[in-house]
Amino acid sequence: MPNLIGQTVSHYRILEYLGGGGMGVVYKAQDLKLDRPVALKFLPPELTRDPEAKQRFIHEAKAASALQHPNICTIHDIDQTEDGQIFIVMDLYEGETLKSRIEHGPAGIDEAVEISLQMARGLAKAHEHGIVHRDVKPANVIVTCDGLVKIVDFGLAKLTGLTMLTKVGSTVGTAAYMSPEQARGEEADQRADVWSRSVSSFLICSRGDFPSGVIMNQRSSIRSSTKNVSQSPGFGRMCRTLSQESLPTCSRRTELCGSGQ
Repeated sequence: MPNLIGQTVSHYRILEYLGGGGMGVVYKAQDLKLDRPVALKFLPPELTRDPEAKQRFIHEAKAASALQHPNICTIHDIDQTEDGQIFIVMDLYEGETLKSRIEHGPAGIDEAVEISLQMARGLAKAHEHGIVHRDVKPANVIVTCDGLVKIVDFGLAKLTGLTMLTKVGSTVGTAAYMSPEQARGEEADQRADVWSRSVSSFLICSRGDFPSGVIMNQRSSIRSSTKNVSQSPGFGRMCRTLSQESLPTCSRRTELCGSGQ
């Protein structure tokens, strides 16, 4: 993708490159109509070449944009360039991804609980409206300078999966955080998000390393690894605190937390 800094797309003047990866490139931009800073995420062209996949993504992204919750990234607009490349206009947050925060070292138990609770609340709101993220992981969570958690990229995982339907055994999500059914290539529901959030919660109060033996495409491997998960200092306390919240029912949350000791 060409460098867009200095260019104006629609009524957004692109100011700065913020980052990028397999799911797109993000720029800081100025909304010329409302005179405010925003973030523009340009999706890779290969994800939207299929017209049906493109329309399904737009439908799901619009549904996600209607969610009003402090722990869900606000989407202002979904548009496309003259050559048909889709971009998403989002709030611009000052902070870092949870992935970056984890790389700094283990969080204190109070911070870990607070981040996990906010993630759970945001996902619960989406689930109430029938929206499943499918790729919950630290890289898709922003922690602002004020300590507010924002979940981003609703709908993008499903778009990726739709463009891979012709590949045998294709899955939607990131392997290390996948629930068993996702790893088998089956349709994911809200329980898959709860699983992925639980794995992310473990990493917050660890050194960012997965417990040995975690292989997400086999139930036996996952069950074996949870014995190691429950031994993480403070993780049992976090599980007990989280269980007091009104979260979607999921028996596997208890399994992942182990004995809670």
